[in-house]
Amino acid sequence: MAGSLPDGHDDYLQSLPPRAQKLLLAAQRLLVEQGYEGLSWARVAKEAEEQKSTIAYYFGNKAALVSALLRVIGQGTSTWLVEQCGALPPGHDRVDAYLRAHLAMNKLPQSFAFFDVLPHAIRSDVLRSQVAELYTWYRDMNLKALGLDTGSERSADAEAVAWFFIAAIDGILMQRALLPETYDAEAVYEKVGMAFEFLVKSLQHRPDGVGSATGGAGNGGPVAD
Repeated sequence: MAGSLPDGHDDYLQSLPPRAQKLLLAAQRLLVEQGYEGLSWARVAKEAEEQKSTIAYYFGNKAALVSALLRVIGQGTSTWLVEQCGALPPGHDRVDAYLRAHLAMNKLPQSFAFFDVLPHAIRSDVLRSQVAELYTWYRDMNLKALGLDTGSERSADAEAVAWFFIAAIDGILMQRALLPETYDAEAVYEKVGMAFEFLVKSLQHRPDGVGSATGGAGNGGPVAD
């Protein structure tokens, strides 16, 4: 359900035994600092000040550890998105505010951690389905945030715009990572904002009224002219 955390992500970390939490937080730090290659059992155990056998006890193998780590990353990102969607202003400032929130988040080092795992997740049936579930939930949050969520009656065009938003945000994040000194993310976000304001208005002002019924959580209705 859009507006709440994905299934299984609400307080996931807190539901685990303290030593398992400690291992996952250590793994998350290593992922941020060293990338996917930093997730060796020896490094995780050393960072957590635990034995490698403790990792095996709680997670069994590396795939299970990475799967749990993805749930921790997903919980943090999902919580952030729910908070942002609940605080967005009404009217024409909504799309810009949503983009600005993403720009602020994407400046944080931990924003890149997910993309260190992504290539490996694509090659794993278990991890791929887990990431796909997160992306589908992210699409639904974008529909709500952009004011295009009309429940079961939302159009394929509205869903396409929500997926396009994800592609734009992911692309900007990766380009910033590749060109940290020369890539002008502020300017790119400004142009992306203009494009999405146009797309959202086009859908909301269509004769079938797509996107105008709810206008997102607490946004006061569709984007104004």
